[in-house]
Order: sequence, then structure tokens, then C-alpha cells
Amino acid sequence: MYIYCCFLFLFVILHKQLHYFFYIMTFTKNYITLPGLLLCFFLIINCLSSFAQSDCDTINAKIYQAKADSFIWITSYDSSTYYFKKAAQSYLNSDCDSTKWQKYTSCYLGISFNLIRREEYEQVIMILQDIMPIAKNNLPINHQNIGIIYNNISLCFSEKSYYNKAIENAFLSLKIRQLNKDSLGIAIIYQNIGNYYQKIGEYEISSQYSVLALNNYNKLLGKIHPRTLNALSTLCTIKQAQKKYEESTQLLKQALANIKFTQSKDKQLYHLLFTANLSTNYIKLYQPDTALFYIHKLFPLPKDNSRYLYQIYFNIAKAHKQKKEYVAAMDTFQLALNVVHDLYGQKHPRVGILYRNIGEALAEQGQLKEALDEYQKALIALSDEFEDTSIHKNPSLESVNDNVVLSNVLVPKGKRLFQYYQQTRQVAYLQAALATYQLADTLVIQMRQGLKAEGSKESLVDRAIPIYEGGIQVALEMGLKELAFEFAEKSKAIILLEAVKDVEAKMFTNIPDSLLEKEKSLKLDIAFYENKLFKLKQKQQLTAIDSSKKNKWYSIYFNLNRSLDSLKIQLEQDYPDYYTQKYNIQLATLKDVQKKLLNRNNQGLIEYFVGDSSIYVFTITAKDTHIQTIKKPKNFNATVEEWRNTLNNPANVEKYHQTAYQLYQLLIKDALLHFKKGEQITIIPDDVLGYLPFEALLTEFPNTNAKQNWASLAYLLKDYTISYGYSATLLLEGLKKQTQNNSENSYLGFAPIFKSKKNIGTVRSDDSLNLAMVQRSCFNDQELSYLRWSEQEIDTIHAIVGGQIYLSNNATKQRFLEESEAYNILHLSTHACVNDDMPSLNQIYFSDEPLLNYELYNLKLKANLAVLSACNTGAGTLKRGEGIMSLSRAFTHAGCPSLITSLWSVDDRATAEVMHFFYKYLYDGKSKITALRQAKLDYLAAHPNQELAPYFWAAFVHIGNPKPIFGTQWSSLFRGIILILGICLLLLVYLLLRKSQSKN
Repeated sequence: MYIYCCFLFLFVILHKQLHYFFYIMTFTKNYITLPGLLLCFFLIINCLSSFAQSDCDTINAKIYQAKADSFIWITSYDSSTYYFKKAAQSYLNSDCDSTKWQKYTSCYLGISFNLIRREEYEQVIMILQDIMPIAKNNLPINHQNIGIIYNNISLCFSEKSYYNKAIENAFLSLKIRQLNKDSLGIAIIYQNIGNYYQKIGEYEISSQYSVLALNNYNKLLGKIHPRTLNALSTLCTIKQAQKKYEESTQLLKQALANIKFTQSKDKQLYHLLFTANLSTNYIKLYQPDTALFYIHKLFPLPKDNSRYLYQIYFNIAKAHKQKKEYVAAMDTFQLALNVVHDLYGQKHPRVGILYRNIGEALAEQGQLKEALDEYQKALIALSDEFEDTSIHKNPSLESVNDNVVLSNVLVPKGKRLFQYYQQTRQVAYLQAALATYQLADTLVIQMRQGLKAEGSKESLVDRAIPIYEGGIQVALEMGLKELAFEFAEKSKAIILLEAVKDVEAKMFTNIPDSLLEKEKSLKLDIAFYENKLFKLKQKQQLTAIDSSKKNKWYSIYFNLNRSLDSLKIQLEQDYPDYYTQKYNIQLATLKDVQKKLLNRNNQGLIEYFVGDSSIYVFTITAKDTHIQTIKKPKNFNATVEEWRNTLNNPANVEKYHQTAYQLYQLLIKDALLHFKKGEQITIIPDDVLGYLPFEALLTEFPNTNAKQNWASLAYLLKDYTISYGYSATLLLEGLKKQTQNNSENSYLGFAPIFKSKKNIGTVRSDDSLNLAMVQRSCFNDQELSYLRWSEQEIDTIHAIVGGQIYLSNNATKQRFLEESEAYNILHLSTHACVNDDMPSLNQIYFSDEPLLNYELYNLKLKANLAVLSACNTGAGTLKRGEGIMSLSRAFTHAGCPSLITSLWSVDDRATAEVMHFFYKYLYDGKSKITALRQAKLDYLAAHPNQELAPYFWAAFVHIGNPKPIFGTQWSSLFRGIILILGICLLLLVYLLLRKSQSKN
């Protein structure tokens, strides 16, 4: 073998291939291995091919480059960089090498990799940004070196926490990989982009990129390849950030099963990574013992791989903190901090995370001042510029390198500042707490405007709830009612408000119809494939065919989303007026509510904010504001759920009485002291309160004799007229849209009836009431039931108000889509279904096919009222801080300012009667809420006791603008008299002027 190496050495010398000598020297120690033999064979072939080349070879440059490569193998990065620079200069001086620019840029890529290994990211960015113009001017537009330059720049921006710049450069790299049809390179960039989006809180988009990267790796490399395993790990962390812990746990357990079959030298490393991530899930779920169980499987811990040691130490510390074992927690936090300082220095988001958690551990032990000092260290770690150790100070948002971590530090800092104020009663700490919450609020607004996906915005709003709760608490302590109400409003359906403003902005700016149609088409296509993927996911086991189909559909779904993202960016950049109007959101103030919503003495508004520890009740009249703070009971959510269940299924009468009266006393009794009986009250619910009809609460606990008499119960309905709203700001927006429309196109009704269907599927038997009830809902895949009373409902209403109706097979979805935008009142008497897993797939049925939530988002309705006379149209998945993802919400998004909607599965016959009464009063000129209240009272007066449980009449509530739709006969006569008097007055003035002129 030694003779062979000597011969090879002579060979490379004779053929002027000195640079390969360094490769030989580097690998001589491995000469007896198969890789060593293969390397020698490769060198001979390379030498022979080089010998055939012209004398134009840049020998010195190749020697320098070979030296640079050899020093990489022995981790001597400074020496490697030195020789890469010499090689680059030699290539630059060569005038006869046609590939010199490729080699020149390759040298600088080598330098960049050396610097990345040394974590000198700023220097990499400067060097590569200088090289980029040279590469673009001298290499083909799709040359791989240009793509690598962009990719390395993006990696460095990411390490510096400049994630938007990282994303921008990653997309440029992706474009070149796509031009070269580099499938593996594309997958790598997808994974990088997914990582970057995760860092800025864009979890929905991050998930899409990560899933596509994982699919590609599975196809190209298999399930146990290191890249596939890394991508799977990334996807798990994204699921954690989305609070999808069950999905994340399943993926991690699957990964742990897969790595048993890998022969990779990093097998132990991946076992470490996935087990650490699994323990993170159990920490998030507050199951510290289970988390420690998985962590202990990793012992003894490896001394290298410090990046993963950090996560393990961090999880151990968190578990001990959750178990209130603070000494062990603090010791382990310090171990994690030592690892992170060695890896990243003093300025890094992970350093900030650790200081934040140390602060929380101290605060839980009552050491508030020490905790605040730790939060301050966390803030200093997040900013290259901020060094102020005073707990009264915060960094500027522009100087911070990780907004997600910053928000996670500001919230506990504000909370502990307020607690420290309560201990010391020093106002400076109260003021600092307010400033901290206001900075956190500004940060949330800034982050939300930067996010594209609605799911990502929903996650952000959920995380922002503690900011608003803390802000309300501090503002009330300072006597700032207006500011407290502002914080409450910011927690109410802000994404829905943005969507409504977006629709308005598009209507009143000069965006071409072609672009709007393109956006509409993309949204429909996205939801179409989302639906297909969801149905495929529902299958317990995927066949090979299904798996291939899933990957194909996901790829299409992914590309449609990216096209929509690009279109959104184009609209905001090319049409500044649209951008201004879209983000010009003016929240309702207390004065706005009093002057514009409550402009009469018999009106009031009650707005709730349900926090983690307290419930705040804002009671607003035309002249005053009262704010009540209620300590949130530990069983509050359970009590609400219990009452909700008795409303939907009133078999347990005693439980209904108990919970209805208990919630009345807790939530609204004191607020009603500021109103007189008979007044109109608008309620802005929050959190789980959005599921409840307040008018069914009991103002008195029934006595023994009245307990079985439903009609005699002291319902809140009997004392007040109640309406609802998503937020005060949205109510004000709805008032702007109200118009009088008494044309022939005033009413459009649909009743598919489903007469051809058997009366099964949604029939409900209730032995406690001795009734068999047909509901306007659907369960699983059962057939939709025949709605015999729906036909009578729609005919009766048509006889009252006129307009256009479509029955049975004529009540098609296509007809609704074609005609709905031209009518003032929309009435849908039909079946509806709620999809809790995917709210965009909530559906309301027509004779041919259902209309889904996502399709409603693309409509531009001009109706003043939509009556959704079906089951669960106001129910759905609750998104904290945003509300219930219901069909009624979709109609609001589509532009309808007023809705009648249901909170549970309603009875067909009872619904038809309530709707008949409602339209009778509505046509008489009553307001929508007065008409609905009177309809319910009439129903209570017209039926036997067994049909009077709130289940039958209380499900339907009014949301939005309460104003009348129709004018009364007297109001029409009054307007006629005013008109005649006006004409007479003008005639009198004319005659007087003529008389005066004739005298002159």
C-alpha cells in the first residue's frame, strides 16, 4: 500500500496535480479502509482527466484550494480561510480558465462555511453580499453557487435572529434550486424556511413548509435518513408551538420507533433529540413526572452535543419547577445556562428564555425583586444595544432580536411589577407595569400585521390574553377606565375585525377586479384541497395509494398558499390606499359606545373579559361606566359547560335551575343594578360565555311548587331585551352598514326541506319531555331528516314580508350564490353541521350540496340581516380571544351586520313557530331584538309545559346591529305628514317673498 501511495504521489507530481497531494496526506491514516481505496481510485481518474486538459490550468490556485480543504478536515479554520483567499486571488488573476468565476466563488463559499463553523455570522453576511454581484455578473442566473450564497446568507441572518431577511434570501435560493430541478436542495430550503417562519410565530405557514420538506425527504431519502429525522423533529416543535401536543407526541413516538432501524452513526443523537422533544410535550401539558420519566431514559447524558444537553437540562429544571422543587430547578437551570453561554455567549434568545424561567421560579417562591432582576437580564440578552439593568426600563422593539421570546418575557415582567407594587405600594412600579404591558401590546400589533396566515394570528391572539388581562388590572388600579376598556376591546374578535376592514378596503380602493377574482379563486382552491386532505386524514390507516394522493394534494395545497401569500404582498405594496385602509383600525372607546351605540336612555352595554384569575364586567350606560372585578371560580368553565348541557338536553331540571341561578348571580346580577327593567342591553361575551343565551338565566331560584312549570320561571328574558355582539368596535362598524331597503328584493328565503329523505338521522327522542323531536342538524354520515315544519316556516314568512323564496329541489347552493348579494334579508331554513376539528368546513345545507364556511368568506353580502334557521349556526370551536368559529361569524365576515343564529341543535317545529312570531313583529317595524324577544315570549304563552323548556325557544340569539328592517304604518304616515308640511312651509315662504317683492 505504501508503494501504491508513492506511485500515486509521483503520478500527481508528473501531471501537475500537486493539490491532490494534500488530500492523500490527509487520508493516509485511513489507507487500509475501503473509503481510502475509493479515494485513491477517484484521484487517479481525476488526474487522468486533468492530464487531458490544456496547459491553461491554474496550478497554484488548485494547490491553495487543496490546502484549504485539507485544513478543514483537521478543523483548522483560520488556515483553511487563509488558503481559500490565496486560491481565490489566483483564480481571479487567471485569464485563460473558463471556469475561474465558478472556482473563485467556490473559494468564498468555503470561507463562508469556515466562518459559519466559527459562528462569525456578520462577517459571512458582509463577505457574501460583496461576492454576490460578482457571481451574478459572471455566472449563469441559475448557477448553484448563487443559490448556495443566498442560502448561506439566510442561515446567518437566522442565527442573528433577523428572520425576515433570512426568509427573503432563502426564497432567492429556492428559486435557483427550482430552476435546476434540484429536488433534494428544494427540500432542504423548504425545511430552512419552515424553521424561519416558526421563529417569527408564523406557525401555520411554518407547518406547511415543514410538512412538504418531510414528504420530499421521505420520498427521496426514506424514513430513517438523518435529514428526514431532522425534518420530523422540526415539525414536532411546530406542533408544540401550536399547542397540538397530541399530534406532536404521536410524531415523536413514531420517530423513536423509526430510528431503531437506522444504521446511522448519529442514531444515539436522534434518540436523544426525540426523547428530549417528547419530554417537552409533557412539560407543556404540566405532567412533570412523565417528562422526567422519559428524560431519565437518556442517562448517562453524553458530554458532547451540547445543543441537546441544553434542552434536556432545561426540561429537567422545568419539571422540578412544576413540582415546586425549587432548589433542584435552580441548580439545573444554571447547568443549562452554562451550556447556552458556551454555545451562544451572553446575547441570544435561548439565554433570554433561561433568565425568564429563572425569574418565574424566584417569583413563585415570593422573591419578586430578584425575579424582576432576572427578567431584566432576559431583556438584555434579547438586544444587542440594550444594557440597562433598571427594572423600570425596557428595550426598544427595533433593537430586539426575537419578538416571540420578547413577548414571553414582557408578560411575566409586567405581572411581577404589579405584584411588587402591591407589596411596596410604590407607584413607580405600577407605572413600570403599565409601560411594560403597553410595550407588549404594541409588539403584538406589530407581529399580527406581519403575519399572513389566519391560524398564526389566532395563536398570537391566544398568547396575548395575559397581556390584556394584566393591562386591565393595572389600568383599573390607576383609575383609567378608558384604558381598561381599550385593553378589553383588543381581546375581542380582532382578526374578524381586520377581515371586515380588509373587505371594505378592497371595495373602496382601485384594486382591479381581475386581482380580486384571482384572490377569490385561490382561496376557494385552497379550501377545496384542505377539505380533501382533512377527509383523507380521518381515515384510520392510509394505503400506499392514499399516501401518494395525500402528498400530491398537499403539494398543490402548498403551492396555492404560496401564490396567495404572493398576491397579498402584491396588493399591499402596489396599492398603498388599500394597505392604509386595511390596517387603519380605530377601536371603539367608552365615549364612542355612549354616544353612538347607547344614544337613548333605555339602552346599555355589558362587556365581559374572562381572564385566567378574574372576570371583568364593563357595564356602560349612556351617562356612566361601572367596572366590576369578579374572582374567577375554579370550577367556572365546568359550571358553564354544565348549564350549556342542560339547555341542550333539559332532562336534569334541578341542575338547570341551580346553574342558571348561580351564573346569574355571578355574572350579571350586579351589572343589572344600573338598568331599569324593560331596557335594551347589548352583551359582548368572552371566552366560554359566547356559548350561552343570557336571557335564559334565572333571576330568582324557583320555589318548590314552580319547579316543574317552565313558563313561570323568572327568566332574564322577561325583564330585558337582550342582543349580542362580537365586540363594541364591530357593532359600530355594523351601524355604518345599516340601510333601509324596502324594495321587492327585500327578502330571500331558502328551505331545501329534504322531503325525499326518510325521517331518520337527526330525530331526537327525549323521554323526560315525552317528545320525539326532529332537529335541523346532522350527525356523522347519517342521512339528513325531512324538515316538515321548515316548509311551513318559509311559506308563512313569505306571506308576511313577500320577496323571493326557493323550496325543496329549487333551494340550491348555486342559486344562493348567484342571488344572495342582491337581497336585504337572507333566511336559510335547513340543516347545518359544525366541524370542531376544522372550522372552515362548517356547513349549511342546500338541496344539492352544502355551503361551507370558507365559501362564505368570499361573498360580499349587502343584506342587513341573515337569519340562520338551522342547528348550531352560532356554535363551533372556541378560539380564545377571537371567539367561536361559527357559520354566523362567516356571515359577518361576508359583510352582514346583523344575524339571528342558534347556539345548539334546534327542534324543527319549535323553530318554525319562533321564526313566524319573529317576522310578524319585525314587519310591524319592531327592532330585531325586540321582535325576537317578543317571539320567544309568545312561544312561551302558546305551548303546553312539556314544550316550554329553554331548549325549544332560547337557542336563537341576535348578534350585531339591532335596528328595525321595516318601517311601521305609523312611521310611514308620519313621514308623509312631514313631507306635506314641508311642502306647505316652502309654499308659504314663497308667497311671503312674492308679497314682499310686490310691495317694493
